[in-house]
Amino acid sequence: MTGTAFVIGASGQIGRQAVRALAADGWQVTAASRAGGAAEEWPGTVRTVRVDRTDDAALAAALGAGCDVLVDCVAYDGGDGG
Repeated sequence: MTGTAFVIGASGQIGRQAVRALAADGWQVTAASRAGGAAEEWPGTVRTVRVDRTDDAALAAALGAGCDVLVDCVAYDGGDGG
């Protein structure tokens, strides 16, 4: 199955590889990071967006109508467990 994938923390070690692998498998990938840039190894079909996961409104706007798969590669801390 392929569809739309949204990767949060796409500029990190795991996120970069998740974006690359999903795109290689035919997914329509949106790579989200605080910097908003693209990695050299990603194909040109990857959409990039600048967003901070802690900003709920910005994250909701970036997600838009949603996605089939959401991959969150941002590390959590005690404040995230609630």
